Amino acid sequence: MLPDFDEHGLLPAGDYELTFEQLRASVLVVGPSAGAPHWDALWRARLVDNLEVMVRQL
Repeated sequence: MLPDFDEHGLLPAGDYELTFEQLRASVLVVGPSAGAPHWDALWRARLVDNLEVMVRQL
């Protein structure tokens, strides 16, 4: 899974192995629990859907 963001709002350097379902359920797609008024979870989910199509074609 993903570690917490650091004090600068970044993920620590490294590789993170996630399934597409884990990515879709992560804060990277659904947004922070406190809410963010400009967070577009639907757009991010669509990006993950498109990524999955491309990866499966490889």
